[in-house]
Amino acid sequence: MRTIEIMHGYIKKTLKFNDCDVLRINVKYPDVKILPSVLYQKAEKRINDFYLAAVNNFMSFCEKRLYKIAAAEFSANEFEFKPFGAVITYEVTQNQNQEDFLRVNLDANIFAEKNRVNSVKKSQIWEFNGGNVYLRPIKSLRRRERQRAL
Repeated sequence: MRTIEIMHGYIKKTLKFNDCDVLRINVKYPDVKILPSVLYQKAEKRINDFYLAAVNNFMSFCEKRLYKIAAAEFSANEFEFKPFGAVITYEVTQNQNQEDFLRVNLDANIFAEKNRVNSVKKSQIWEFNGGNVYLRPIKSLRRRERQRAL
């Protein structure tokens, strides 16, 4: 019998310019454990490596590019400046009818200037047996599996 444990990884960081907060980063990402690990080690590693790479890319973007934009905005308008924000959150759902799949929804949001919000929503469906990722809805996967069985 397989057991799925979803734990959380967190990164919380504030970047400063001239001793003032200019960028606040808050990242929450999934850390998946699939037991028994002997059977699902490959899938667990693929899933976790995928989200660590996504977080590293997001942090690199924030620390290099977004920080420069925030610092320039602060320098131009120090008295009315509001710190920029960068946030990643996620939601994990497991389809009860399809026990072999795990769906992860990631939301990344950038809060810049006074009212502008940029956001990206991505969803991945993971297969436990091989650690493969699918970008199609689970219904499409079920249909394909049935066709393969015929």
